[in-house]
Amino acid sequence: MKSLFFILSVFLMSFVYSQANSTIVWEESRKLTWNDFEGKTDSINFGKAKTSYSIKILPEQVTVDENDNIQGVENMTVQAEFDKKQSWSLAKFDTVVLSHEQLHFDIAELYARKIRRQFYKNILAKRKTYERFWGDYKVLWDECSTFQNKLDADTNHGRNKEQNKIWRQLVFDELKKSESFK
Repeated sequence: MKSLFFILSVFLMSFVYSQANSTIVWEESRKLTWNDFEGKTDSINFGKAKTSYSIKILPEQVTVDENDNIQGVENMTVQAEFDKKQSWSLAKFDTVVLSHEQLHFDIAELYARKIRRQFYKNILAKRKTYERFWGDYKVLWDECSTFQNKLDADTNHGRNKEQNKIWRQLVFDELKKSESFK
């Protein structure tokens, strides 16, 4: 019985470890490498690579009171995460494509900061309802998706090197402006 418990514990710990290692939290000093793209290619392949990201609200579970106010809202944060298992590449040695994929992840961080800033404004204004926070998140998530699509349209999915440079500078400047919400 003890050995079965031990085996189950080791399995559970390795599952948790593998889940924890399947994402990368955005950090300015940590750039993506092709080794981070561990996923299988999509059956419908529209490019040389795909960056899968999420913008998570932490903690993921919150308590809401009878007035729809989030308890402990001051402890909430938002982070951009790269999903290694859902991201893939057919261009493992193409630095232009890798730079473009990094831009997608950088944009996710930019919008994570925008969401953090909006959450902070809500807290200052004492607007702490779940509906308010979730509504603001959804609006900014949609803006992020639109911005990501514009990046791909303007750069022809990273093929236009000059547009990639313009976008890289734009995103860099926006990240610099929003440093206080890292």
